[in-house]
Amino acid sequence: MVLVAPYFLFLLLLIPIIVFIYIKTRKNSLYSIKHPRVSMSNELKSKYYAKDIPFILTMIALTSSIIALARPAKVDTSANINGNGIYISLVIDVSPSMLAEDMTPTRLEASKKVIIDFIKKRNYDKISLVSFALRSTVISPATFDYKTLENEVRNIQIDKNGSTSIGLGIATAVDMLRSVKEDNEKVIILLTDGENNSGEIDPTLASQIAADFNIKIYTIGIGDASGSSAWVTYDDANYGKRRIRTTFTLNEKSLIDIAKTTGGRYFNAKTSSALDNVYSTIDKLEKKPILDDSNVKYDDSYKIFILIAIICLVLSIILSTTKFLIIP
Repeated sequence: MVLVAPYFLFLLLLIPIIVFIYIKTRKNSLYSIKHPRVSMSNELKSKYYAKDIPFILTMIALTSSIIALARPAKVDTSANINGNGIYISLVIDVSPSMLAEDMTPTRLEASKKVIIDFIKKRNYDKISLVSFALRSTVISPATFDYKTLENEVRNIQIDKNGSTSIGLGIATAVDMLRSVKEDNEKVIILLTDGENNSGEIDPTLASQIAADFNIKIYTIGIGDASGSSAWVTYDDANYGKRRIRTTFTLNEKSLIDIAKTTGGRYFNAKTSSALDNVYSTIDKLEKKPILDDSNVKYDDSYKIFILIAIICLVLSIILSTTKFLIIP
């Protein structure tokens, strides 16, 4: 049994206040009747205390109503199992080199399109999203909300700090996946076009930590290991937009080692169509029942409290206007 909206229980603090005010005012409320007889004294005494019964019923009704607002319910955990899937963390390089125009229109935009297509094909995989350059950022925690995830991918922007912290990007993804208790496959898809040149965490150490948590890393290298050049359009603070021919180096060996350490695979993607290879490989991984924590279903139990409140309130009204009617 859980309370879906427990904050409503703070209203119970009003109960002792109401009772205190009632007791204070009750002391000054005395019976007065015409032509009293001594024989009526015991009856009057008992009836004096009986006049509290309608108030007590009202307090029970108020208490039950507050509990009903808090929504007591039983959690239907079986409703959380949607199907068979895996846990995936998409880790995307957003350093300025991803502005290279050897993919249409840029490496980043081409990558975003393929990633969105990949997300659209998911059914029961739980996906998180991380970007990295000088720092790493969790754009989205693990979710089944693919529509929101697609929008987050579309909104990814280049980080102009100009560094690539691959180790930090991996470590951030590992930190999210390591808490998964289910015995499902856990995968990091790392997409980068450079080599690690900043950050406090070495990629080799980060990949070893991933392996310790049984997390596979599939690395995607964009570009050519022997070096390549491409046009890049930069926003210059002094001169506005500048289009420059730039040479890029892809540290393919490092990405191969990262994948090998974790039992994953390395893919080279010189074109946007080559990116599809890694996603078809991911589809072949073993999938197991996966929990959708965001789709919890509740079996509400608040109706019984509403019924109690109605009965007590009706009894309070009836008794206060008939049996326990007080004439001041």
